[in-house]
Formats: sequence, structure tokens, C-alpha cells
Amino acid sequence: MILVWGDRSDSPIGLVLDELSRRGTPVLHIDQNLNALEYDFVFEPEPSGFIRWRGSKTAVEDIQSIYLRPSDPAPEDRNAAAALSALSSFIAVPVVNRP
Repeated sequence: MILVWGDRSDSPIGLVLDELSRRGTPVLHIDQNLNALEYDFVFEPEPSGFIRWRGSKTAVEDIQSIYLRPSDPAPEDRNAAAALSALSSFIAVPVVNRP
């Protein structure tokens, strides 16, 4: 599973999503509207937990890589954005565009 975080209208995000779809790669795409995001993370001894996004639940352990291009979050989305940023910092997978 590849976690892609960013707006599809951002050209690099759109291109990555299109290519991953073409290859049949499992993707969890989280856009900038984070009010629908549910998560529960534990960071020690290693990251675990889950992300629930629009009816789909993904275990942190299933994330194999992350591609990030988030824009500035809305005030009500800052906690969720901070949690995703923390996950990208602690998880032991390739992360592209680390904030």
C-alpha cells in the first residue's frame, strides 16, 4: 500500500496517482480535506495503528511507502495534518517529499 497525501489537482500528485493506478498498485490517497480522516497511531516502540479514510481502513503496518505534497491545512485540519506528518517522520518506509 502506498500512502499518497495531497490534492489530485496538484500535477505531480495527479501524475503519481495515474501511474500507480495504471500499474494496479494499492493506494491510499488522502487529499487536503482532512475532516473525514480518522486515525489512531502509536509511535513506540515502532509506528502502529490505523488510518480510516472515506470508509477504508488501512493498518499503518500495511503502508510500504509514502508520497507527500500537502498544502497548508485548514485550521480545523491541523491536528490531523500534524499526525500524518509525525507518521511520515517515524515510519520506517521510503518517504518522498518529507516535510
